[in-house]
Amino acid sequence: MNQEERGNEKLLRLWQSLLWCTVVMLVMYLFVRNFILPQSDRTLETSMNTMAHNFGERLAVIHNLWLHDNRRRNLKVPSWVNLYAGADESKLGFSPGRVIFVMSPQGWPMDVRGIPGNGQDPCRLIWLSLLGRDESLFITNVRVVAEPAKNECVFTTSVSGFVYNYSDGSVNGFLAE
Repeated sequence: MNQEERGNEKLLRLWQSLLWCTVVMLVMYLFVRNFILPQSDRTLETSMNTMAHNFGERLAVIHNLWLHDNRRRNLKVPSWVNLYAGADESKLGFSPGRVIFVMSPQGWPMDVRGIPGNGQDPCRLIWLSLLGRDESLFITNVRVVAEPAKNECVFTTSVSGFVYNYSDGSVNGFLAE
């Protein structure tokens, strides 16, 4: 074998190595794009569904307390009711004993008093009062929109969300577009 053939053989091996690396990188890119990224969307969707479920359960507790408390406009949750079971109360960001729910005529929370941050959106205060900062921080990019004309609060992420209607207490999930 002469020197020119050896040089050509080395160049051929170099091109084969580059081609092999390109194929491996392409396969890795396709794996990440088609498997890992959609998994994170599914995880976010599942987390948001869990939040909607917990939100609805805690709404039901508040509504039941309202029914037993002579249907007052302002409802203070008794100390024996633990809406935040398992949460570290020091991380809630407020004292649960000071929270007062402003109830709709049908008995569903439409505003909250007693949570620091005066002037906050009532829907955000309802989110914080029912889920607490500990739990709601699992989903960091929740957008909260109040729609007073429809008596609704809309909680969305890039993937999914749910709507809370304080005229009937319904919590309905949806997929974002």
